[in-house]
Amino acid sequence: MEKQPAEINGIKIPDGYVFDKIENGEIKLKKLVKNILTHRDILNEESGGAGFLLTHEADIKSTLLSTSNGRSAIDFVSKIDAEKAKSYIAILRIADYYNKHYANNWMPDFNNPDQVKHCVGYDAKHKTCIVFASIASSYGSPVFATEELTKLAYENNKIIFETYCR
Repeated sequence: MEKQPAEINGIKIPDGYVFDKIENGEIKLKKLVKNILTHRDILNEESGGAGFLLTHEADIKSTLLSTSNGRSAIDFVSKIDAEKAKSYIAILRIADYYNKHYANNWMPDFNNPDQVKHCVGYDAKHKTCIVFASIASSYGSPVFATEELTKLAYENNKIIFETYCR
């Protein structure tokens, strides 16, 4: 982007604004919008703000957001996001364990459009977690071999699942 002049026709352009156009003889300015596109851009933009840190020990701690924490931990803007991420990681592990030990090493095949996978999601109407069957749209979701196995995992780990679903 070209550097904008500090003045146009003797009119000073305030910081954060750029020349847009001349309309009916009047100079129009527009607010300069910063393009924040990547995860790294977001981390850089929020660096130094208040946030929460999810450590390798899965502790959530108040912290200042930092771009350097990526090597040892993960920054979150809200405690709820950190808690949800922690529960998501736990449910992935729970699903792996249940599928291995209670479903004969069952593995989801996301390339098989006919294989049913069972997930947990949030029912906004009833404000609770629900178990539902999915076929191909479960990429990245913790999935279980059967509905019964999903319900068993939920009942045995209710707090973790409720945190994930909120």
